[in-house]
Amino acid sequence: MPYTNYAIVSGSLPAGLTLNPTTGTISGTPTTAGAFSFTAQVSDSAGAKALATCSSSGCSSVATWDFSTPSGVRGTSQAYTVNGLTITAYGFTNVSTPAALYGKNEGDDEVGLGINGTVANEITTNTYIQLDLANVIAAGAVNPMLVIGSVQAGEGFNLYGSSALGTLGTILITNAIIDFTPFAMPSYPNYRFIGVRASAVDVLLDALSFTIPKACTITVAPPPCAGSICGSLFRDCNADGQN
Repeated sequence: MPYTNYAIVSGSLPAGLTLNPTTGTISGTPTTAGAFSFTAQVSDSAGAKALATCSSSGCSSVATWDFSTPSGVRGTSQAYTVNGLTITAYGFTNVSTPAALYGKNEGDDEVGLGINGTVANEITTNTYIQLDLANVIAAGAVNPMLVIGSVQAGEGFNLYGSSALGTLGTILITNAIIDFTPFAMPSYPNYRFIGVRASAVDVLLDALSFTIPKACTITVAPPPCAGSICGSLFRDCNADGQN
């Protein structure tokens, strides 16, 4: 008989997920990473029931894109792929002329992506870097955390959101001085492109992390079939088919 009712009878689904009691589909986007355990029950129209227990890591994982590698002079764009998802970085001057990127890896907070040919091969007030987030947005990634490095005393940066490559767009953060410490990226996922430009001296684009949802597969098996035998049992001592 077809299953007609699904329910969570103990524990709970990760926040952001819901169970359809009719189809058994678990859908939504997890909003919190962590370990979750729950027991699902399914029943059919005759009242037969089966249980399955699922333990998961919140159906999500944290992925980090490190922009310090590969190091050295890059092209005017550079793709970075983690867990099959690609974020592409683009370098520009303030007049939106493409500029070569530079992967810097000199230790401490002097690691990240800058612009080749500047005084320290970093992002200056006359250059900027844009990140194309189309793939992570499409994948349902949440909780973006950005890291900007090489923010020394007297230095700072601005953050921009844009729907067009080569255009800085809307300013999201002004004169920030957060150095080498993750901070929540605002206005996500409203903008496909996120731009970083120094507001004073120069800085580096170090890393970006997201919480990525993963597919959860829950298999509910029916209980073992129980049966009974009705009738008489005869003993055929002569093996001749006669009682």
